[in-house]
Amino acid sequence: MQSVKTPQRRASAPNSCGTLALVLLGLSVPLFAPLAIAADPWQPAGELARVRFDKECALIFLPVAVNGEPHQFLLDTGCTTTLVDSTLAKDLRPLSTRTFQTEGKEIQVPTYSAPRLTVEDFTCEITNVGSIDMSPFREAVGKNFQGIVGMDFLRSTLLHIDFDNGLVIFCDPKSDQQPPGKQTPLLLDDSLNPKILLRPRGVDAAVFQIDTGMNGTGDFSKELTDALRHAGEMAPTGITNQTLRGDASVGTETLERCNEIDVAGHLHTSLIFSQGTKNALGLGFLRRHRVTLDFGNGQAYFEPAEIHKYRDRGDYDGIVVDKEMVVRHVVPGSVADRAGVQVADRLVEVGATTASLATWPTINNILRTPRSAELTLIVDRDGRQSVISLPGG
Repeated sequence: MQSVKTPQRRASAPNSCGTLALVLLGLSVPLFAPLAIAADPWQPAGELARVRFDKECALIFLPVAVNGEPHQFLLDTGCTTTLVDSTLAKDLRPLSTRTFQTEGKEIQVPTYSAPRLTVEDFTCEITNVGSIDMSPFREAVGKNFQGIVGMDFLRSTLLHIDFDNGLVIFCDPKSDQQPPGKQTPLLLDDSLNPKILLRPRGVDAAVFQIDTGMNGTGDFSKELTDALRHAGEMAPTGITNQTLRGDASVGTETLERCNEIDVAGHLHTSLIFSQGTKNALGLGFLRRHRVTLDFGNGQAYFEPAEIHKYRDRGDYDGIVVDKEMVVRHVVPGSVADRAGVQVADRLVEVGATTASLATWPTINNILRTPRSAELTLIVDRDGRQSVISLPGG
C-alpha cells in the first residue's frame, strides 16, 4: 500500500510536478436519461455556493466567472492545478512553467498569475493557474468550456456533489455539520489528489484516486487487475475503449467486469472498469452516490443515489455496436447474448428511437443508461426483423 497522509493546506510551488487527469472515455460525452430524485438536497451550514450542473451529462461543468466574465469550467479532482484555456491567459501575467504528469506523458504547462475566479459569491484565493489549449477536449466533449477547476481551488472547501439533483455545493469545512452518508477516511498524497481505500472482493484493500474528470466507471492498475483475475473476481468483456488523455493523445483500454467492490460499506456488483496505470474512480462510479469530500478534515461520505441499484451498462449489456448500427461483437454469457443478440444484427429500433434517424451519441446514450424497465430492440437479421428485449434493473 502506498503511503498517505492527512491533508495540509499549503500552496504548491509553481514549478513542482502536478497531475492533469482529464480522461474522456469514448471521445464523447454520453447523456444520462433523467431519473427519479432519491433524496432532498442537503441543506448544510456554512454554505459558500450552490450551483446546478447538467446531470444528464457524463461530466460536471460549473459556471465560473473569470474576472467577472462568465465561463464554463470542468470540475476535476484529478487535476492538481486549476487551468484556463490559452485564450483566457493572454491578459494574465506570466510566471513560470509546471510539469504535469498525464496518462500519456509529462507535459510542460505555462503558469500565470491567477485571475479572480468566482462561483456565485464564493471567490477562491489561489495565486496561479496553468494554461493549455483546450480545443481538442472541447471537440471531443462537445461542450464549450474554458477551464478546469482543480484541487488548488477545491482543497479549502467541503465539496458536496448530488448527482440525483444535479447540484454542487461548496461549504466552509470549519462549519459544524454532518454530511449525509457513510464516512470513510479521505487520503491525500503530495499531489493533494483525493483518495480512498476500497476493498474489491478476493484481494487486499487498495487505494483509489477520486477523479471527477474521468467519465467512465474507473481504472484498475495492471497489478490489481491481475490479482482479481487470479482470484476469479474479474473477467474481460471483450470490449476496448478509446481514451483522450490529458496530453491530447489517444489511448486504448480494455473493459473488464469486477464481481464486487465495497466503498464505505456500500456494495457494488458487476461494475465495469478499464485497465489503466493506476487505481481511479470516475464519474460512472461516483454518480451512484451522493458524494461529500471534506478536504480540510480528511473525510469522505457516500450515500447511495438513485442509480446505485441499476446494472452498469458500460458495455451496452455485452454488445459492441459500430456507427453503422451493426453488432460487431457479443460477449459470451452477457445480457445481450442470453437475450439472443447476434453478431451482424443491424439495429432498426432501440426503444422508441429509429436507429437510422438517430445520431450515434443518441443510440450510445440509450444503450448505456441505467434503467429499471426492459429495453426493446428491433434488429434486422438476414433481411428479417426480430424483436429482442434486454432486461432492466
